[in-house]
Amino acid sequence: MQKKEFIEDGFILLSRKIFNSKTFSSLNAIQKLITIYLILMANHKDNEWWNSYHKKFIIIKRGSFITSIESIRTKIKDRLVTTKKIRTCVELLKSMQFLTIETASGYSHITIEKYEQYQNGDNYKANKRASRGQAEGKPRATNNNGNNENNGKNVKDIYMEAVYLTKDEYKKLKEKFGNEVTQEKIEELNNYIKSKGKEKVYSSHYHTILNWDRKNKGSRDSPKKMMGIDEVLKITEKEVN
Repeated sequence: MQKKEFIEDGFILLSRKIFNSKTFSSLNAIQKLITIYLILMANHKDNEWWNSYHKKFIIIKRGSFITSIESIRTKIKDRLVTTKKIRTCVELLKSMQFLTIETASGYSHITIEKYEQYQNGDNYKANKRASRGQAEGKPRATNNNGNNENNGKNVKDIYMEAVYLTKDEYKKLKEKFGNEVTQEKIEELNNYIKSKGKEKVYSSHYHTILNWDRKNKGSRDSPKKMMGIDEVLKITEKEVN
C-alpha cells in the first residue's frame, strides 16, 4: 500500500460566503489578495512570542500574529503589492472591523476578528464530518498555520517572522542555552534572513543555530575570528543536504 503523502504547512478554510460578504466585495483585487494572506499568516493555535524589548514571553492567541508591513510585503512577493497598498488595506480592514491592530516599535500585533468562527470546521453545515477532520490539525508556531496532525514531530513552527523550528528543536535549544539566549539566537537568525529581503527556508534553522554557536565557541575573545551567520548558513546547507 502506497504511503500517504501529507502536504506541509497546513491550510485555512475559505468559506464560499465571501461571495456575498459586504467586506470582501468592498475590496479591490489586490486588497482581496492581501486579506487572504493575512488569514494565512494568523496563528492556528495559541503560541508564545519572545518580546525582546520587554524581555518576556507574550501569548499570541489563535487568529493573531506578530508581523510588520514590510514583512507582509515580503511574504506576498509581488511588485504590484506595495507597502502603501498594504498599509491602506490594513487600515481599511480595521475600519470594517475585520481585524484589530496594535502597533509597537518595529512590529504590529494583528488579530483576525472572526477567525474562530470561520476556521472551525464544526461551524460548517455541509460535509461536517470532513470539515471537522480538517479543523483538528496541528500548526507551524508564533505565526503557525499548519493543520496536519499526521505531520507529528516534523511540523515546524514559525518563531518571530522567518525562523522555523519543530517544538522538539525549540525545546532542545532552551535546554541547551536557556530561554533568553535561545531567543537572542532566534532573533539574530531572523534579522539576518529578513535583512536579505527574502524568506528562504533553509533546510534546518535548528542546525544553523547549533553550528553558529559551535563554530564560534573558540572565538568569543577574538571577534575577527568569529564566523558570520551567512558563512554558517552555507556550511549548514552542505551538512544537512
